[in-house]
Amino acid sequence: MIRNILLKLKLYRDKRAKVIDQKLFKFSLTQKIFNKEFRPLYSDVNASKIIQYVFPLPFFIPYPPGHCITAKTGDDEFISVIFRDYSNIIAQGGFMRRVKATYIESIYYSSNDMPCDQLLEKVVSQVNIGIRSYMVAKKDWQVYMLNLHQLGVAVASREVQLENWAKKVSLDVLPGLENLKCDKQYLSSEDIENIARTTGLDVFGINPFVGIIEILLSAVRLKKEGFHRESIMLLQVFMEAFLSEMLKTVLIEEGRPNDSIQKIMNCGYKNIVDEHLFIKLAINKTDRLVEDYWTGLYDLRNKITHSGYNPSGTETQKVFDVAMEFKDFVVNKVTATRYLTLKELFSLR
Repeated sequence: MIRNILLKLKLYRDKRAKVIDQKLFKFSLTQKIFNKEFRPLYSDVNASKIIQYVFPLPFFIPYPPGHCITAKTGDDEFISVIFRDYSNIIAQGGFMRRVKATYIESIYYSSNDMPCDQLLEKVVSQVNIGIRSYMVAKKDWQVYMLNLHQLGVAVASREVQLENWAKKVSLDVLPGLENLKCDKQYLSSEDIENIARTTGLDVFGINPFVGIIEILLSAVRLKKEGFHRESIMLLQVFMEAFLSEMLKTVLIEEGRPNDSIQKIMNCGYKNIVDEHLFIKLAINKTDRLVEDYWTGLYDLRNKITHSGYNPSGTETQKVFDVAMEFKDFVVNKVTATRYLTLKELFSLR
């Protein structure tokens, strides 16, 4: 009996999945609707075709189905984004639950061609206008700004010739395919021993850098998921904790009294790094990697903090690369230092 119930549930889920997929990848725009509702909006641009995309959002925005935002995004181009909704079934706590979600159908009308990733960036920017306006007006914390990486691996596209409504549907592969990799090997006995060792170092507070490195991994995960602004903020949290803990370890090894250590640690992050840690580790603060860190990650974090700036994926990756190179540069300096405690802690990482 249980087997029959499970079989029926599986068939029901498979059937629902097919229905959802068909709806998500079905373009609703018809020639009649386009000529009546959209062509008049694009009257000052002459184009022979439109490019469309459909993709789901990871949340529900209660715009009425068919709500549309149209903007002229260039001298000879328009983008329209249409908000639609669908029912989805998700697994939650071992049970199946029906939820509503939103998906987007977009229209790109232009006499110029544009690479897929650049066009999708523009489309996502227009979607974000609708998301941000709703989010702020309704104070809905469950929705958030989108990024190209959050669209998944592929997006359905359709090219339509306006003269005869001839359609060409395809699936455009996006950056992020590496997220599907499942090539992890089972841990060896040596790996498990090292993990157990790391657990001891963390639980008993022997090595403070274990918890700090976890912050770095969280920042990398946020970047991979497309949360660029948040990943930059957390990456700078990692750098400040990482370098500050280095200096604190050095000061303790030097035998400084607690009040002296506390006074130095309260003198400001940039002063801690430039005027204390770098001197201890014999690092020239005019070194290229040092300057690249301050003008890269540090300045970008401040720009985000003070003006709410939202960096692009390219900008975020560049800052991550520079920060990691800087981190490795500082770690390599530790091997040449006279501070044995710091060397030992890094050998235990």
